[in-house]
Amino acid sequence: MSGDTIRLSGTFAGTTSLQNKTATKAITIDATKATFIGTLKFQSVNNIKVVGGRYDSTGGPTAYGRGIVVYKSSNLSFDKLTVVASGTDGETGVGLEGVTNASVTNSTFTNVGVGVGVTGSSYITLTGNKVVGATKDGYDAYNDHNVVIANNSCSGSKPQAGAHPDCVQLASTGGLPVQSDIKVIDNIATGMTQGFTSFLGSATGSLRITMTGNIINGLMSQGVACYGCVDSFITNNFLSSQPGAPHFVNLNVIGGSNNVVSGNTFGSLNTSSVLPTDYASAYFRLTGTTYKPTFADFSSIGATASMERIGATIPEPAEWALLIAGFGLVGFAARRASPRAVA
Repeated sequence: MSGDTIRLSGTFAGTTSLQNKTATKAITIDATKATFIGTLKFQSVNNIKVVGGRYDSTGGPTAYGRGIVVYKSSNLSFDKLTVVASGTDGETGVGLEGVTNASVTNSTFTNVGVGVGVTGSSYITLTGNKVVGATKDGYDAYNDHNVVIANNSCSGSKPQAGAHPDCVQLASTGGLPVQSDIKVIDNIATGMTQGFTSFLGSATGSLRITMTGNIINGLMSQGVACYGCVDSFITNNFLSSQPGAPHFVNLNVIGGSNNVVSGNTFGSLNTSSVLPTDYASAYFRLTGTTYKPTFADFSSIGATASMERIGATIPEPAEWALLIAGFGLVGFAARRASPRAVA
């Protein structure tokens, strides 16, 4: 079975599971023609690739509250998923718990509670995904290490009463090793959502968090936030409030130490200028140049790549300023005077 491709078709109800399976060569599950109206569950498996599939919980909540759930597994990838929910059950699209070396890429999550939730995992890559109409968050990472969250989008959020949705939310839980080495790069959040946040879930905060090149064009106050962060980089993000926003979109780096905060630019769009919801289009509109992603990730099965950023894909503040001249931005552009600010 190692190295085989398994093609699924038809509709799968209830929970479909694969457990206690280790493949010496990756097994590909081609679910392009399959629909799951329950949960696809993996537990204690290694070397699995899932391509495609529709994961539909519009008829009601699933047993696990997730379209796909993975427990204590390694070397998995999920690509080109289509996940739809009712918008009332708080379903999560993909949940990873205790997972090592996995990726979720090029997938769409509609009306979910959370698009992708990652807990207690390491060497995880989330890239090229779209979350539309979430009632809670786009991408959550709690108690994780060595994670790349890049080129994802959040739009059309429909927060539940009392919710404070985030496009990307990071946090640590007290009593566990603090989250570390997480890169949030070149993502975009628009509409009724907060942007990119790392909150103080543990008294000692977070280690080596990078938030760079992200775009927030929103209606809520927390644009970029890093609470209790240590040895972290908060650089070259663009933050703006949409017309009619009750709060100005802010950047907050609170507590922690030895953080670099620089090159972040702020603006307020006029009533005729709301940014596109995909990063490449927004980047072009802001800078007049074509966006070319050049970051490394962990998406190769069985191998981990360097997390170091390759090349300079983030626009300089002068480039962001093109918006002021060309697209009716009313407000200001601000750059930190010192490249190293100790929070």
